[in-house]
Amino acid sequence: MDEGDYERARRFHEESLAIKRDLQDRQGIAVALGNLGLVAFKEGTYEAARRLQEESLAIKREFGDVRGISITVGNLGGVLFEQGDYAGARELLTESLSLKRELGDK
Repeated sequence: MDEGDYERARRFHEESLAIKRDLQDRQGIAVALGNLGLVAFKEGTYEAARRLQEESLAIKREFGDVRGISITVGNLGGVLFEQGDYAGARELLTESLSLKRELGDK
């Protein structure tokens, strides 16, 4: 993804997601969904990015993964910003910042 090869990145993350689903690894599924959401974001397919990040976030909230939640709400906030939902973006980015401060994550 960092090299701009989004198609290849998506294939790897889709394969990872399939493996995590086969293993019933809910936390791994959340990470793979978030990674696919990042690829979709980079590609400019914001509705897909939003759906993937929201699914990832729901799983992370189930587990109480505060660090993962802080990352995913930040990612989702970026998606909402690009979609023009500035109030929603601000709310999520504020939540992300608050969680990161609680964690001491600079």
